[in-house]
Amino acid sequence: MENVRLFQKNSKITEYGFEKIDTADYTIYFSEEGYKYLADYVKEKKYSKIFVLSDTHTHECCVYTFLQKFPFEVEIIEVEVGEEHKNLDTCLSLWQTLSDLEADRKSLLINVGGEWLPIWGLCCLYLQAWH
Repeated sequence: MENVRLFQKNSKITEYGFEKIDTADYTIYFSEEGYKYLADYVKEKKYSKIFVLSDTHTHECCVYTFLQKFPFEVEIIEVEVGEEHKNLDTCLSLWQTLSDLEADRKSLLINVGGEWLPIWGLCCLYLQAWH
């Protein structure tokens, strides 16, 4: 049961869906409130560079919508979608791209997408920190 998060009673649901969800450890924000919170957070942290990682499908349908509401300069990194690209070579290529773009430990990597994409992002961050 440790993988299950319980919502607190003060989670707000509007006519458009969730406005925010409060868990015991953190809050998840949606819509305009989410973009505002993210922008405030990024501004406060003063990251050296910001990268957006997506796959080809997510890039086409989501990345530019996200960027219209994210008021920071970013480098967009796109990986191919498909089983044939879920391999160590893709991870190494992603890591090399981050190195070429001078990512450092004060950089921010935002994963836009789901499925296996967050795993690649975490793998690259682990490799960067390890080396």
